Amino acid sequence: MTDNSGRSIGRNALWSMLSHTSGQVLALAVFLVTARFIDKEAFGVMAVCMVAVEFFRQIVIESVGHSLAAHKNPDKDDYNAGFFLIISGSILSAGIMFLLAHPVAVFLKDPAIEPALRLTCFVLLAMGLSRTHETWLARNMQFRILALRSIFAYIIGGGVGIYMAINGYGLLSLIVQQILTSVLSMALLWVSSHWRPNFQYRADKIKPLFAYSKHVSLNAFTGVLGAQSDTFFATYYLGTAATGVYNAAKRIILAIQMMTASGLNTVALPIFANSAINLENLRAMHIKATGLTAFIIAPLYFGLMVMAPDFISVVLGEKWSDAAPILSILCLSALLASLDQYNWNVRMVLGKPQWQTVLTVLNAVTNVALLIGIARYGLSYMAYAMLLKALIMFPISLSMAFKLMDGKYGPYLRELYPSITASIVMSGILYVLHDYLFEFSPIVNIALMVPAGVVLYMTVFTLLDRKKMITIIAAGRNIIG
Repeated sequence: MTDNSGRSIGRNALWSMLSHTSGQVLALAVFLVTARFIDKEAFGVMAVCMVAVEFFRQIVIESVGHSLAAHKNPDKDDYNAGFFLIISGSILSAGIMFLLAHPVAVFLKDPAIEPALRLTCFVLLAMGLSRTHETWLARNMQFRILALRSIFAYIIGGGVGIYMAINGYGLLSLIVQQILTSVLSMALLWVSSHWRPNFQYRADKIKPLFAYSKHVSLNAFTGVLGAQSDTFFATYYLGTAATGVYNAAKRIILAIQMMTASGLNTVALPIFANSAINLENLRAMHIKATGLTAFIIAPLYFGLMVMAPDFISVVLGEKWSDAAPILSILCLSALLASLDQYNWNVRMVLGKPQWQTVLTVLNAVTNVALLIGIARYGLSYMAYAMLLKALIMFPISLSMAFKLMDGKYGPYLRELYPSITASIVMSGILYVLHDYLFEFSPIVNIALMVPAGVVLYMTVFTLLDRKKMITIIAAGRNIIG
């Protein structure tokens, strides 16, 4: 029987956040280590393979998984139907990946892609075999098992990948790492879950679940197209080595987003839902969440823009130095994406998911159009294309949210003003110090400039809005207490 007490919900929320972020953190740590022993081409090939896996995972596996998770009261027959649809789709998708491996390798002009794609089919199959069990555990509030599963699987899979990378296995070490992590994750979920498929499927359960998942698949397709097409175009126009460089920067940015803004949004979304019955409260929550997020992440991204060369040198090594300018440009895109998640919350809690579908399609079309025209000119141009897309889409998304909750631009901009202005001033001073005064090693530069940046940011913010700074400090003390 599920415990729905406040204490249980809070505990499960913490385990859910740990499950959500632990995999990202551990995957990033493994990447930072293996990047020192494996060449860029191998990472580019692996990026192409994982885009293919993500494409089928979102459209086939996650669409049914989300549909099952959204079911009001799923019984054992619903879970059996979900398992049947997911595993059938996984087998079909893995077969398509296997058969298309050669044409894709020819099209992208890299023969190493063919065997890599065929091997990563096993990752897709393992994901399919585990998704229904994952849904069952989540619906039964067993997030602790999900979190421990992620941690254990990533530690073992990552450890084996690092060992193989150190011993010169190159691309194969990346493939084995992905396969082992997904297979271990699957095995742990099957062992930990009390639910088992009985392979007796009812058509009256399969049909509605399939019908609902078709709509989810459409959103997933456009979402993947908007989020992952840059990897495809980088490979097609610039080659797998360039793709490896671009995805190194992108991977760091995504990990930072998962550990900061996504974690904040995990807490904010249910509060938005509770505030939805009163538009005034919802507007206030939207502004406060945006302001708090900007206070935390704006100096982080603006500081990383300046410190990107030193940061890349320390965490990845000098051979990845060409990822630094890409990382600097993507920081601004990530900042806008982090702030935009609250606009998405507004559309969801006010019952306008179809508006989100329109935005997702528009985002995908804009993304592909910009990349077709710009990607061939180099990685920096690709990163600028992503920034341009963010600058186009963010105002549209914000205006939709304001329309739904009768919001005004004035209070919103005033809330962002101190954080953004203080971050710009901080990054400008750090830029001058970095380029004209500090001539130390990268690690010394970081050790000196990070605390200097914190002091500069807090000082300028306080000068701009002393009252808000006092409020934030008081809130921080209250949380710690």
